Amino acid sequence: MRAWTGFRQTGLEYERDARAAGETKYPFRKLVRLATDGVFAFSSLPLQFATYLGLCGVGCSVLAGLFLLIWRICGFSFMGHRAVDIPGWTAAVVAMLFISAIQFLILGCLGEYIGRIYNEVKQRPRWIVGASLGLAPAPEDGHPQVKP
Repeated sequence: MRAWTGFRQTGLEYERDARAAGETKYPFRKLVRLATDGVFAFSSLPLQFATYLGLCGVGCSVLAGLFLLIWRICGFSFMGHRAVDIPGWTAAVVAMLFISAIQFLILGCLGEYIGRIYNEVKQRPRWIVGASLGLAPAPEDGHPQVKP
């Protein structure tokens, strides 16, 4: 949060003394939860991941569908089998791949909306004023006045 506000910062290097109380009692599970809270609180990238996964899945399912269609039409042997030997398999696999990819894409779109709602709910200002350039506070009419 401190870095987000935009204030000037300076790093100070120091040597930390050894822990006085011995080993930490904070378990690894709680450390992982703390790290995931930090990632999810300041980024919507995990939500966008489902969108990208869905787009990749749709592309792969289209390519797989084209391959399976060509396999079915041309009748060549693939992995020791011909498409005519396995009736209905081609349609079932293409449908399953495409529908699951569409589900990920829809999940990603919902994630995008949820991420934007979450950012709005935090009510953080869009900008922070670093300096004033001579404008007085706005009077009742809402228009700022220049200082003499």
